[in-house]
Amino acid sequence: MAQDLPQTLMNRLAQSVDSLSPAHRRVADFVLEHPFRAATMGIEDLAGAADVSIATANRFARSLGFGGFPEFRAELLQQFQRALAPVEKLRATQQGGGSAHAALRRSLDGVSTNLGQAAALLTDEACAGAVDLVLAARRVVPVGLGISAVTARFLAELLLPYCPAVEVLDGSGGTERMVRHLLRLGPGDLLVPISVPRYSRTTIDLLRQAKARGLRILALTDGPASPLVPDSDAALFGPAEHDVLHGSSIAVLAMAEALAGAIARRRGTVAGAAELIEEIRPYLLVEDAPTTVRRPRPLAPERRR
Repeated sequence: MAQDLPQTLMNRLAQSVDSLSPAHRRVADFVLEHPFRAATMGIEDLAGAADVSIATANRFARSLGFGGFPEFRAELLQQFQRALAPVEKLRATQQGGGSAHAALRRSLDGVSTNLGQAAALLTDEACAGAVDLVLAARRVVPVGLGISAVTARFLAELLLPYCPAVEVLDGSGGTERMVRHLLRLGPGDLLVPISVPRYSRTTIDLLRQAKARGLRILALTDGPASPLVPDSDAALFGPAEHDVLHGSSIAVLAMAEALAGAIARRRGTVAGAAELIEEIRPYLLVEDAPTTVRRPRPLAPERRR
């Protein structure tokens, strides 16, 4: 709809639409009806969708005061810049060509850069605050939807041996179940919302509801500008830039592991670790482990009275 367009462009279209030629009006009508699609199209696609020539589409842009179609599309793109980032990056990548080896190498180089930036964003205050929040919590609740659900489950698994209670909200059962679960929580519990661009609106809503109920909030997200940060008590950052995808979760996943490692150093004990290894060793594939799995000892039969 027209209200989805940038205000300056909407004004130009509204002021000029009655005076446009029939061909130009077909372009305007398509843009007003499908602004998101129009923002993703090249001039050939837009001209075809509006049933006009490429030259007409270019003249339409100039009639609105732009130097040509590229300037018109650039202003339209600003409204949808973050949502359209994967489309634009994919377009640029495909135009640039390159081998599969080069594509994989670029992704790995990007991960390395994100990890380096994550380390640079760490501060003594943020690290101490994050660890203290986890250690003080009676219950830790990682929250993540979409790709962030993987990180939420990963963090929950790592924290389980060191926290009194860990529960994960990963979208299983739908939003209604997540809200019902949230209503059981209160002061003393810690919510750990996890989200990277494109951010989950549901995760942000749950964060705000949890804050209103008195929970403490530790956000794992991509940077200080994330919408999760303003309502959080502490935040740890894993930059999420990717050359094609809308975002990368690797640095946030690594930050989750780093947080769990810090908790293990503070709360773990040598005796506890040794006991765990002793219990799970028969089920692990190690060089000196027996080839058969040790079965639980059968229960002794009850004595007849």
